[in-house]
Amino acid sequence: MPPIRIAISANYTAEPLQEPLTHLLGLLKIDDAQIEFAPFDQVFQTLLDPASVFSTNEHGANIVLIDAVNWSEDDTLHLATALKQSRFRVPLIVASGPGTPRLLESPPGFDWIEGDSIVASIEARHPGLEILDPHADRVARIPYTRAYFAGLALRLARAIRAKLPGLPAPKVIAIDCDNTLWRGVCGEDGPEGVTLELGHRALQEFLVKQRASGKLICLTSKNNEEDVWETFRAHPEFPLRPEHCVSWRINWDPKSHNLESLAAELSLGADSFVLIDDDRRECGEVRSDLPDALVLELPANPDDIRSWLDELWIFDQQGHATEEDLKRNQYYSEISARSRLERQTASFEEFIARLELKIGIEAIEELSLARSAQLTQRTNQMNLSTVRRSEEELRQLLDAKVLEGRVIRVQDRFGDYGLVGLLLLNATPGVLVVDTMLLSCRAMGRGVEHAMLREAAALASARGLADVLIHYTPTRKNTPARSLLDSLSGTAQAVDGGFLIASEQLAQFEFKPTKPAPLAPQAQKATAAAGAVQGDYAAIAALRNDPLRLLAELDQPRAGVVLAYGSATEQRLAGIWARMLPVTKLDLDDDFFDLGGHSLLAVQLLTRIRETFGVELSLDLIYSDKLTIRRLAAIIDNSGAIPEESSSELSEEEYAALLEEVENLSDEEVQALLSRDGQ
Repeated sequence: MPPIRIAISANYTAEPLQEPLTHLLGLLKIDDAQIEFAPFDQVFQTLLDPASVFSTNEHGANIVLIDAVNWSEDDTLHLATALKQSRFRVPLIVASGPGTPRLLESPPGFDWIEGDSIVASIEARHPGLEILDPHADRVARIPYTRAYFAGLALRLARAIRAKLPGLPAPKVIAIDCDNTLWRGVCGEDGPEGVTLELGHRALQEFLVKQRASGKLICLTSKNNEEDVWETFRAHPEFPLRPEHCVSWRINWDPKSHNLESLAAELSLGADSFVLIDDDRRECGEVRSDLPDALVLELPANPDDIRSWLDELWIFDQQGHATEEDLKRNQYYSEISARSRLERQTASFEEFIARLELKIGIEAIEELSLARSAQLTQRTNQMNLSTVRRSEEELRQLLDAKVLEGRVIRVQDRFGDYGLVGLLLLNATPGVLVVDTMLLSCRAMGRGVEHAMLREAAALASARGLADVLIHYTPTRKNTPARSLLDSLSGTAQAVDGGFLIASEQLAQFEFKPTKPAPLAPQAQKATAAAGAVQGDYAAIAALRNDPLRLLAELDQPRAGVVLAYGSATEQRLAGIWARMLPVTKLDLDDDFFDLGGHSLLAVQLLTRIRETFGVELSLDLIYSDKLTIRRLAAIIDNSGAIPEESSSELSEEEYAALLEEVENLSDEEVQALLSRDGQ
């Protein structure tokens, strides 16, 4: 897969967004993301130019940023028109600054983030915090403070995560009971002795809501099973009921073992699981022994649970819920019935015969696009190419006849599996290319995959194509896909990028019912040790959507960056430089521009100095001499810095007039003024 590309176009200087956004994407484990800014104030051109960074973006997201001061009502109407005319292969996000009017008519296909809501969330936590930066706006068209850019980054990163295909999307929430679902220990306090505080109620209501959207809920608790069921019976006011749970493991075994057991029962990988537990030791045990599962430690204070739940990005719905999502609990209840039948039959071949499987293969239609795209994003095991595609990207490829598609539906005597498979094909001279072939794990190992390959062979023969090229890209998780292709040995030829087989031979590919051998314990442990590429959602939740918490993380000293000596002011300046420049070592006389700085970073440096030291410095001093830590520290130390609370005595008009006066002074006049003030 190409690296994720975040293309940004704004009618103001938006580069200060890069630092907080890069940090948040790193927490999401999108470490290779490329953030690219379109030319300044070229929003309409970027939306409409077929050669722009938006139009050429094939994997990532496009972002439009608007500042109200530089935006008219006519511009808003023109934006609506441009958005209607624009068609991109990646999601589009539009974010407005404070006071920007919302579109009167919102075309479909993009998210709108209101700047006023960002300001409201910041001011709710930090009343009076500055949002606008008139000095930086006047100097470099940077209208907002770092706090606002951090708040904007939090909203954008969350929107990007929800829109990008292929990021982890959990299917199962495994939940502890004592001091998690309720307050107290049912085995010690008694079923009637546990209580439901507001935070625990919020958690139970959250779980019920997640179940309604298609998540599976499982209980995993170190308890006597009857004590847990008696607790539910004693508390009919609990929003979560036993019938909401598709399965459970209530015993004294390690929770990592219980999660593995649940995964095997549900035919899911451990990376489909999220464990929520209050016990730090239990959380640590699962993180260590089952790293593919995501572990979230419940806040110790029940009063913090509701706000913590609001910031769990991992549960944000990626696209709208499909019919299969809403029926998932029904599907997995049917899985239990199939498991009972399998235990009752003498052989796997008899089990397959008694299932009475029916496989339907049909062309992709508009109604099946969302589910088809979802399958590309979530299917890992029986996925030959592992190419992730959004719904819009898939629609464009099909409309342009670049690919043609088939979807696979399966039924048996117990019920409907739903839409579980996808074939994407491309007819080239002499060869039918299987670009994508994938099948949901709940339908694997029953001959459906063989029927899909025979369908590809039939389509090739109908078009007079002698061969079928099956694309295959090995991953850590798609071993079952490789095993399927290995069963073609003797007839398929390994070639660059996949396997080539004559369509006549592929048409004879028959399923021979053989129960897959379970992984040996050593192989299971090796798979778990490989670890899942999960985001640090616990760290993101700990930020609580608070820009100042995010800035505090960004302002942590960088490891390995050293200033060997210097005054307190020089050391603080070195810390600012180290966070802005790609350096590992600093000296008092290093020049800012020689270390990789540029004009825009220099403007941001002056903003950091104003925020840190309460000193307003003119942009002129940046270019009048070498910009070094020693020189800046001397100017700051001689300025008689005024505490921020004292500076508020100036009126807004006086403050603006003072800034204008200082900006118009020459460097010599500034130096003389600073020297005189320091006497």
